[in-house]
Amino acid sequence: MKISNLLINLTHQKNLIFDELDKIESVTMLNVKDLKISKESILYQEIFEVLPVAVFIHSEGRFIYANQEAADLYGLENSSQLVDRSLVDFVYPDDIHKFQQIVLDNNETHNKKFHTELRIILLNNKVLDLEITSVPVFFAGKQARLAICID
Repeated sequence: MKISNLLINLTHQKNLIFDELDKIESVTMLNVKDLKISKESILYQEIFEVLPVAVFIHSEGRFIYANQEAADLYGLENSSQLVDRSLVDFVYPDDIHKFQQIVLDNNETHNKKFHTELRIILLNNKVLDLEITSVPVFFAGKQARLAICID
C-alpha cells in the first residue's frame, strides 16, 4: 500500500474514532480527559502501529505503550505483554549502570531529546544492541518519554 493511501486511511479512521469520542462525551457528559484518553493519543497510536520500527512510551520506569514492532523486537506475541513491565527487566546486566545514568540525566533534563546505544536481553536470553532515540511526551495523562528503537 502506498504511503499516501495509508495516510488517507489513517485520517479516515482517526475521524471516525473522534466522532465516536464526541458522541460518548455528549451522551455521558464526561470529558475525554477524565477518561485519560486524548484524541491526540489515539492518533499517535494509529501512526505508531504502522511504523516499521519499535516504538514504546514509558513513564516512571515502566512501559505504558508499545507497538507490535516493539513486541516483535522483544520476542513477545503482542504489545500488551510489555505494558506495565519495568524497563530494567530488559536491560543487559553490564549496561544497568549506563541505563541508570540515562534515567538520571533524563530526570534532570526531561525536556530534551537524546540518542544512545544500549544492550537489551530478550526472554530467550539473546542480547541485542539497540540505537534508541527518546523525546519527552505527554501520554495518557502523564509525563512520559517516547522511544524509537532500531536494532
